[in-house]
Amino acid sequence: MEDFTACTDTECKMKENCYRFTTCPGLGQPYFSNSPRTAGECPFFWEKEDEFLDPSKRKIIENAITNAFRDYHEVFQRLAQNEKEDVKKT
Repeated sequence: MEDFTACTDTECKMKENCYRFTTCPGLGQPYFSNSPRTAGECPFFWEKEDEFLDPSKRKIIENAITNAFRDYHEVFQRLAQNEKEDVKKT
């Protein structure tokens, strides 16, 4: 079960930017029984975050990928060198 209440208010003007509306529901996901909006405002609006649009998060992800690739490349080079040395010994 998810630990937040989702929303199905298709008339809400903020629905496309609200995590409660756009999230993929989990099994047993609770939903608001009625729209939580009053006078056009929603006290439960939860702005969704997009880590690919946030430049600081994008840079963190790019650095992680670069570091992982560099580490993989170094390990691959060491394995290739060890294989060459093993072939020379035989």
